[in-house]
Amino acid sequence: MRITLTQLMVSTVIGVLPDEQAHPQVLGLDLSVTLSSDAALRSDALPDTLDYSVLAVAIRQWAATHTFLLLEGFVGALIPWVLATFPMVKSVDVSVTKWGCVPSCHSVTVSDQGGAH
Repeated sequence: MRITLTQLMVSTVIGVLPDEQAHPQVLGLDLSVTLSSDAALRSDALPDTLDYSVLAVAIRQWAATHTFLLLEGFVGALIPWVLATFPMVKSVDVSVTKWGCVPSCHSVTVSDQGGAH
């Protein structure tokens, strides 16, 4: 079973330029997790699944307390953190979008996956 958070807005300090490092920026996060169990499909019970509101709050808190130069570094640190923090998660697919960082370009997105697919 997969759970997907779409365009979760997170705030973090990210970027290589001094003005980017001076204050947090908002990133858009698309994150899909594959769970080790699909028991909730049968039970309809919250203890049998990952509470996605807890996941969203935890990711926002994690992002707010970390600093990165690159989107790649953000993605590369987030995936193992999710896997370690939420034992029910067996794999993670993540895409992170940053707006206005390249002239004449709407946004840049970096994606990766980790865990047992």
